[in-house]
Amino acid sequence: MPIKFIISLISILLFSCEQNHPINSENTNGVVRLDTAGNVEAEKNLKTQLKEYLAAINGGNPDKALYYIYPPVFEYLKLQYPEGKINMQEIKDSIFVEPIRQMKISLKEKNIQYEFEIDTIKKRVEYKSNKIYVLIIYINAKWGLRKYSTGEEIIGITKDNGVNWKFFSIDQETVSGILG
Repeated sequence: MPIKFIISLISILLFSCEQNHPINSENTNGVVRLDTAGNVEAEKNLKTQLKEYLAAINGGNPDKALYYIYPPVFEYLKLQYPEGKINMQEIKDSIFVEPIRQMKISLKEKNIQYEFEIDTIKKRVEYKSNKIYVLIIYINAKWGLRKYSTGEEIIGITKDNGVNWKFFSIDQETVSGILG
């Protein structure tokens, strides 16, 4: 995928919807509404690690963001290039690393402020020590006098009963290819 396409996708995600969710002024590293009170330990870990993942994206730290991405995502993406002309590092660089860096530069140049808002856990599937949760997050952006908000569903997956979580965004076309 060309870099301009990826940056355009991120821009569309950031600015595609009219504001339907107020921007919260209590911002911690660009991630808000992190309520872990009263949750079981696995959910506290989930929200804390999702916050770290989103803060890495927000802070322009692609290496840390890559750490939290569910590894089969990369295998799935590699299968999209069956001729073998692309390696795993090129996939990571073109789809994750460079867009995060470019987004941070672009937003700074245009003086766009944005934050991620972790909302609710929408679905839970648990089997033994494996858990798959679907969470709703919002990306809230402020550009001059304009405010925008758009929502997205994120999947959190753990294989160790909620100690370590990995994430990926839901895309109807790819979710079955990634989860199998």
